[in-house]
Amino acid sequence: MTTEKKSEKKVAAKVARSQTSGINIFVRQVRSSTRSRGQHVKTLLALGLGKCGKTNTLPDNQAVRGMLRSVIQWLEVKHV
Repeated sequence: MTTEKKSEKKVAAKVARSQTSGINIFVRQVRSSTRSRGQHVKTLLALGLGKCGKTNTLPDNQAVRGMLRSVIQWLEVKHV
């Protein structure tokens, strides 16, 4: 197998992983982010949250999962 074919397979695998089949994540902020680091507050704002009780539906991908992982202590997360 040539290196071109190997790289094509790797790219195809990445594309397949990045394309979700319409799976979304429902996120609700259940705790206040007061007295937290500024970076965490910015992450909550990037997720479309920021105040208690706010909700948002986000695509299920690695970037969103990474952001959720950093602020999970304030959130309620469900797959839709």
